[in-house]
Amino acid sequence: MWTMMVDASSGLLLTSLWLLRIWRLHLHHFCWLNVLSLVIPLAVGWQAQQTVQHQTRQILQQVERTQTFELYAFPDQVVNTKTSLRGIGELANHQRVFFHGRPLKNQASLQTTKRVQLQVTGTLSLPQAASNWGAFDSLGYARSQGISGDLQISDVSRVQPVPTASLTGMIHQWRAWGLAQATPMPKQLRSYVQSLLFGDRTAEFRESSTGIKKLNLIHLFSLAGLHVYVLLNLWMWVATLLHFRKEASECGAMLLLPLYCGVAGGAIGLLRATLAVEQRYWFKLGKLKRSGLDYWAITLMICLLLNPWDIGQLGFQLSFLLSFTMYYCRDAGNLKKTMILNLVGLPLLLYYFYEWHWLSLVANLIFVPLFTGILFSLILLNYAWQLVFKSTIWGTETVLQWFSQITNWLATAPGSLALGQPPGWIVLLSIILLLLLMEWWSWKQVLCLGGLVGLTVLLIHFPLTGEISFFDVGQGDSIMLREPLNRSVTLIDTGGKPNFFAKQGQPTVHLAPTTTIPYLKSRGISRIDNICLSHQDADHVGDLTSFLAKFKVKRVIIPWGMNRNQHFMRKIKPYLNQTQLLSVKAGQTIPATRLQVLHPFRPGLGENQDSMVLYGQFAGQKFLFTGDLPQNEEHDLLKHYPQLRVDVLKLGHHGSKTSSADAFIQAIAPRVGIVSAGRHNRYGHPNQETLLTMQRHHVRLFNTQTMGMIRYRYGGLLRQPEFKTKWKETRHGNQSDN
Repeated sequence: MWTMMVDASSGLLLTSLWLLRIWRLHLHHFCWLNVLSLVIPLAVGWQAQQTVQHQTRQILQQVERTQTFELYAFPDQVVNTKTSLRGIGELANHQRVFFHGRPLKNQASLQTTKRVQLQVTGTLSLPQAASNWGAFDSLGYARSQGISGDLQISDVSRVQPVPTASLTGMIHQWRAWGLAQATPMPKQLRSYVQSLLFGDRTAEFRESSTGIKKLNLIHLFSLAGLHVYVLLNLWMWVATLLHFRKEASECGAMLLLPLYCGVAGGAIGLLRATLAVEQRYWFKLGKLKRSGLDYWAITLMICLLLNPWDIGQLGFQLSFLLSFTMYYCRDAGNLKKTMILNLVGLPLLLYYFYEWHWLSLVANLIFVPLFTGILFSLILLNYAWQLVFKSTIWGTETVLQWFSQITNWLATAPGSLALGQPPGWIVLLSIILLLLLMEWWSWKQVLCLGGLVGLTVLLIHFPLTGEISFFDVGQGDSIMLREPLNRSVTLIDTGGKPNFFAKQGQPTVHLAPTTTIPYLKSRGISRIDNICLSHQDADHVGDLTSFLAKFKVKRVIIPWGMNRNQHFMRKIKPYLNQTQLLSVKAGQTIPATRLQVLHPFRPGLGENQDSMVLYGQFAGQKFLFTGDLPQNEEHDLLKHYPQLRVDVLKLGHHGSKTSSADAFIQAIAPRVGIVSAGRHNRYGHPNQETLLTMQRHHVRLFNTQTMGMIRYRYGGLLRQPEFKTKWKETRHGNQSDN
C-alpha cells in the first residue's frame, strides 16, 4: 500500500511539472489536450474500479457458501486435463471468473468449437492476492482480465453447447477451431503454432521454452508488432497475386487485422501493433500526416481507455516502452538497435524476473533475425500446409527441436546473474537515463547511470538489515534466515507436497518455484549456506531437490540418524556431489549462523519425534524453531533446558494439538507465535485447543493462513526490529500489503 501511495504521489508530481512546463511555453491548446488525455482514462479507470467494488460486495455476501451456478465458457478458454478442469468463464450475471475443479470424465463433452454451458456446484470467492513477496501478481492479472471471482467447482452436473450469434462468440469459435487444427502436429511445432499464431501458452510450450525465457527471447512469442508486419506483408503479397488494387489491399488489411487480433487472443503487444497500423491507414484515407510518435501516443490512450488495469502488467509496459524506443532508434543499424532495445528493457525485466544472463545480448543478435526471417515463416507455412494437406513439412520438427536445444544449452551456460529486484524508482530513473543517452551522449550521464547500477547492486546484495522470513507454502514449513550484509543465508525446511516420496515414474510437483524461490531471487540470492531439514515429512522437505537444482547449496543439514532413511537418501543422492550432507544432534551449532541445535537427543529416522529444534538470538529477540516436535519431546526439551525462554516461537506441527503443550508454553513464555498452515487444510490446523492455549498465555499470533508471508527485519537503519506481513489479516484472504 505504501509503495502504491509513493508511486501515485510521484506520478502526480511529474505530471504537474509537465503540464506547468507546457503552459509556461504558451502551448495552451497542447496543454488542454494533455489534460483531456489524462482525465478520460482516469474517469474510465474510476468507473472500472466502481464495477469491481460492486462485484466484490456481491461475492462477499455469498462467500464460503456452496451453491449451484450456471457457468458459460468459450472452448478456447477451457482446459480439461487428466488432473484438473480449469479456465475462464462467465456466470449468468455476466461476471467473469476463474474456475477450477476435478477433471470431467466425459472428455468429449468439451471437444467442441461452440460455447458451452456448465451447471456446476461450488464456492465462489474473491481472486486471491499473492501471499509471498516476489511471487506472481495474480490479483493484478485478474483485474487486467476483468475477472472478479474465483469459482472452486466440486461437481459438474451438466455440460451442453449453446449457440452464440455475437461477434465475440464467433471470434472465440474461430480461435478454438484454429487451435484444434494444430492438434495433430508434432509436439514442438504444435506448441509453437499455438503460441505464435493464437497466443495460447500451453504447458508443452512452457516446458520447452525454459532457455527462451532465460535468454529474454520470449518477446518473439509475444505476438508483438513483428508478427503483425510479417502477416501484413504476406497479405499484401497475396493481394498482389490476386491483382487487387493497392487501395483494396489496404482496406482488406484494415478489416482482417482486427479480426486476427481477436482470434490470436488480443494480447497487448498485438493490439498495440494492430492499432498503430490501423491509424496509418485511416489517416492515409483522410489525407492526414502524423509522426510515428503520434501513432504511439494515440495507441497508448486507446489501450488505457479499453482497459486501464493493463498498465500494471509487464506485457503492456514492455510493449510500449520498446516500441517507444524503436521510434527513437529507427535510424540505427540492426546491431546498435538490438543493443539499445536490450539495455532499455533490462531494468523492467529485472523488476519482474530478478535475473539476467549475459548471453541474452548475443542470443538476441543471432536468433531475432533467424527467427523472424526463417523460423516464423516456416511455422506459418507448416500451419497452412496442415490445413490443406493434413500433414506437415518434413524436417520442420527437427529444426525447431534444434532451436530449443540450442537455447536451453545457452541458458545453462555460465553467466546467469541473480541481480535481484531493483526498487521501482531506480527502474524508472534507469530507463530515463538510458533514453537520454540515445539523444545526448555524455560521460556525466554514463557515470550517473553506472553509479545508479552500483548503488542498486549494493542495496540488494549487501543489505544493512537482516531478516527471518516465514513463507506461505500452504500446509508446510519454509523459513529463511539472512544475516545483515548477506553474511549467511540459511533455509529451515523447504515446504512441498506429499508426493516427495511418490513411486518411481510418478511426476513430482514442486511448489517452491512459485512460492519461495521467486522471493530469494528478488533478494539477489544465488547461494544458500545451509538448508536445515527439521525431519523427513514431505511438507517440510518435499521441495529440497528444487532448491538443489537452482541454487548453490553449501550444506544440507539433517537431524541425527535421518541419513538411514532410504526414501530420503534416494531422493538426495544425485545432488551429493555438489553439496555436503551433515547430521546434527543437540549441543551442536549450525555452521556460519547463530543457530544452536537443541534436539534430537538420540538418533532416529526423521519422524516427528526426531525433529531438529533450532534456537537463535537476533537483535535481542530469542527465536525457537521446533519443526513438528510432539508434546512428549517438548517435555524432554524442558528437562534438558529448564531455563529455556524465548520471544518468538514457530509453533510445532502447524498449530496442531499434538504440539504446543500448555506446560511448555508456560515454561518458555513466548510473546509471539508463528503458525504456518494451509488455508482450508483437512487437518483443521491450527487446532482450537492450541489457539486457546496461546490466548491464555497472551501470545500474539501471526498466521500464514490469514496474513500470507511473515517477515521479521532487524538491524541497519531500523530503530527497532519489526514484523511485517504480506496481507492485512482478514477472514477471506483478499488482502493488500501491510
